[in-house]
Amino acid sequence: MNAANQRALAKLTGMDRRLAKAVVAERTKRGGFSSLEDFATTAGMQPHEIVRLRDEAFCSPRPRAARSFGRRLDY
Repeated sequence: MNAANQRALAKLTGMDRRLAKAVVAERTKRGGFSSLEDFATTAGMQPHEIVRLRDEAFCSPRPRAARSFGRRLDY
């Protein structure tokens, strides 16, 4: 779910092109989805649709932000 493009999402059960576009925009805004359930809730899917979706897709971890290190001190 965090790597699929709009076309791939539109092919999933319960999705269409309009909904896929909205989900991709929300994913970009959030920085990714934390779980398949998080994705399905954002898409407005019903519980029985989420069950079917589990057979078709999975949610990879959110992309990590670039590592930044704070100030380092030598003792």
